[in-house]
Amino acid sequence: MAEYDGVTVAYCGNFRHAHCTETHVAATLEALGCKVVRLQENGLSVSDIGERSKNADLFLYTRTWGLHPAPVAVEMLRSIELRGVVTASFHLDLYVGLNRENTLDGDPFWETGFVFTPDGDPASEAIFAERGIRHVWSPPAVWQDECVMGNVDAQFNQDVVFVGSYPYPHAEWAYRNTLVEWLRNTYGARFQRYGGGTTVVRNMPLNDLYRTARVVVGDSLCPGFTKRNYWSDRLTETLGRGGALVWPEIPGVAEQGFVDGEHLRIYQFGDFDQLHTIIDEMLADPEGTRAMAERGQAFVLENHTYIQRMSALLETTLA
Repeated sequence: MAEYDGVTVAYCGNFRHAHCTETHVAATLEALGCKVVRLQENGLSVSDIGERSKNADLFLYTRTWGLHPAPVAVEMLRSIELRGVVTASFHLDLYVGLNRENTLDGDPFWETGFVFTPDGDPASEAIFAERGIRHVWSPPAVWQDECVMGNVDAQFNQDVVFVGSYPYPHAEWAYRNTLVEWLRNTYGARFQRYGGGTTVVRNMPLNDLYRTARVVVGDSLCPGFTKRNYWSDRLTETLGRGGALVWPEIPGVAEQGFVDGEHLRIYQFGDFDQLHTIIDEMLADPEGTRAMAERGQAFVLENHTYIQRMSALLETTLA
């Protein structure tokens, strides 16, 4: 794990919570041998960020609040690049196809030398190329330290669960609301949703939830049901933490090695009859369903953690 000893990464983002992506990425970079200088995005001026980054090998940026004023931040990036610092951005969110797509023009996040996101859709790649963005597809992963089986916990003893926001904040994806309402109407007291307000479950208790619930239904923002190479990190988070997952069919998922019936169950977007059949089959075979979840967890640990993603990022940026 010490392949990158001597490499300094100045990482700008949000490190205030244990569940933050940046917290997991920074810990992974350190596990790979890097020295990480954590720069709290909303706690430092642009000039301070530049000053603390000027001697780094890599400046990495994960956006939450944004760097302001944007022109000054872009100038800072060009300045540290002239000193030999490689600049890159990393994010888990989808931008193309949502209202936030308008940030592609002028936001410092898109002005770094490399931009890593999980949007590998060919149409999105064309948009990135048109804007001169050096985009690298980085499929979602899970933090390896949390890619473990949890413990059975009676408070999560449900047949069917969904973990995620509802009502969903993106108007471009009404399917989430339809899915959650269908699950509630179909399974009644056997269904429970977590996420938002007092029902938020994070960190290791989330592993316990996934280990205990018999079926976990997943969802991924997919405007128009068209994005073949984008999915949310709910896939790897659920499987990596031991959940028995039902997931909508997205072609790129199979291309990443996930096998229907081996690691998870797959249904067609919008086919609630098929979803109903699959859920009931899983509930009727608890031993087979649990064995599938264990295979899925092992597969994610081997192939889809931040160790793999950050190794690829460092190899790409520092080559």
